[in-house]
Amino acid sequence: MIRLRCFAAPWDKQATLAATKRTACQCYENRIAALHALAGIVDPGAAVAGEEYLPPDEEVVQQLVHLSVEDDYQPVKRLAASILQHIQSKEPIELAGYGSLLVAPPLDNRRFMEAHEKTLGDSA
Repeated sequence: MIRLRCFAAPWDKQATLAATKRTACQCYENRIAALHALAGIVDPGAAVAGEEYLPPDEEVVQQLVHLSVEDDYQPVKRLAASILQHIQSKEPIELAGYGSLLVAPPLDNRRFMEAHEKTLGDSA
C-alpha cells in the first residue's frame, strides 16, 4: 500500500479503476492484493492540507459492496467491507504493521506454542 502511493496520486481515477478491475480475479490472493492497492488510492486520510476528499466512482463502491457480500473468501469480504466503511465514513485507513490493512488477527505466539506443546504431549 505504501509503495503504491509513490505510483498513484491519492484518489487517482485511472489507478482506482485499474485496481478495481483486479478485484475480479479468480485467485483470492490477487483479490486481496488488489484491495490493498485500492485502499492505498482511495484512503480518505491521504488528503494534503486544504484538499477535500474525492470519493471513488459508484462502480468502485458497487464492486466493494459485491465483494463484501458475495465473495467466497472471508478475508476478501472483511477487507472490502473495511475499505467501504472508511470510504463512507471518510475516516483514514489505518495501517497495521508492514504497511497493509489488517485482514485477519495475527496469531499470538504464546497461544500457538501452547497448542503445539499440547499436541506434542498428546502424541507422547
